Amino acid sequence: MKKSLLCMTLSIVMSVHASAAEIATLFTDHMVLQRDKPVNVWGTGAPGETVRVVINNVEQTTTVTASGNWTLSLPAQAKGGPYTLSVQGDNTLSFDDVWYGDVWIAAGQSNMEWDLKDHVTGNEKALAEAGNARIRLYDVPNTLSPEVQTALPESKWQVANASTAGASSAVAWFFAEKVSSEEDVMVGIIESNWGGTPAEAWIDLATVETVPGYREQAEAVKGNPDWAKTLRDNDTRNTEKWRRIDSEAVALATGAAEVDYDDSQWPEVTLPNSTPFTEFTWLRHTFTLTDDELSKPVTINVGDIVQNAFVFINGHVIAKEDWRNGDSLHHLPEKWLRQGKNVFAIRVTNDWDNKAYVGRLAQIWREVGTEKVDISAQWRGTNTIEPPVPEVENYTFTPGFLYNAMINPLLPYRVKGVIWYQGESNVDRQEYYADLFKTLI
Repeated sequence: MKKSLLCMTLSIVMSVHASAAEIATLFTDHMVLQRDKPVNVWGTGAPGETVRVVINNVEQTTTVTASGNWTLSLPAQAKGGPYTLSVQGDNTLSFDDVWYGDVWIAAGQSNMEWDLKDHVTGNEKALAEAGNARIRLYDVPNTLSPEVQTALPESKWQVANASTAGASSAVAWFFAEKVSSEEDVMVGIIESNWGGTPAEAWIDLATVETVPGYREQAEAVKGNPDWAKTLRDNDTRNTEKWRRIDSEAVALATGAAEVDYDDSQWPEVTLPNSTPFTEFTWLRHTFTLTDDELSKPVTINVGDIVQNAFVFINGHVIAKEDWRNGDSLHHLPEKWLRQGKNVFAIRVTNDWDNKAYVGRLAQIWREVGTEKVDISAQWRGTNTIEPPVPEVENYTFTPGFLYNAMINPLLPYRVKGVIWYQGESNVDRQEYYADLFKTLI
């Protein structure tokens, strides 16, 4: 992300797909335009078509170029709204509830991406009051590209309420609340972030190549003659990978969650595991209940599962877990328990690096009524009953790929600034991060 990202005054070239005037996808109902600065507006149309943009009794006119693109600059306006922005060419487009305020881009990895509704201190009050907030939200869909893009995938500005705020970045939300309160202004947040991504993915390739330690990576990107095929094949494998990770039916079809499944040849396993489980690993804990115990609450705790898992009791799914779960405590439904033999099963993998971990030390137990027993050594496990996890490359780590698709199309849009929360995915090359981060800024 270069200095130009902070001023957002570059113009872009867009391909024309229709003769009628169109406007870039960033412009929708409920949008926020940057106050006190000239604002770029751009789109496509028929070559030679006159395009007139009007807002708050201020208008500007331009002509569509021979390449089918148009751009103009609206003069600076003070904070205020709501207004209607109209685009008039051979057709007319109108956008309502438009405000002049402060626009901020919220970028980075999962710390920025983390939703307000997910285990965030103070979120109950924030969500309850979200409908009163002077905040508008725009989420850039996660997408990558080996080529520089000029248009974003379809999205839209949203009015803040409990639902839209809950799905937005918690960091960006609290930042926007503070800015709105202190500046007495509508705040627009453009989220352009992706969990687990490194800084080099958010910088254009030519610039990354100049950073110490990244020339080899940049040259490898330039050396692939057919990125389209590479990404297409990878997407096919990724679709299959997630189909299997997320499918209860695929897991149940193995039979490994059933009480009578024969696990006698599986190795004994002690949890928590210090050596990672790989592929799709199944773990089974067998226990018995008397008729008297069936009338008591039965709970099993394994502490934590990292990171994708289905949890079963006697062949029934009782939980699905992923990276958002911070514990793994299970109150077993009485209707699925039985006198005699019972089986608590876990099917686990890790979508991130194929290294799964189950359990926390001293937190792996079974409780019947008030009697608690350690079950850390009472498991059998194997990863041999399902085919391996399809091998998928994580191209969100590729230099320039997120810049191309999620930053470059934003560049003409005037903003106040950028908030950035990232770093974890560059830990393994921390010696280069100072130069990389300076370059990004």
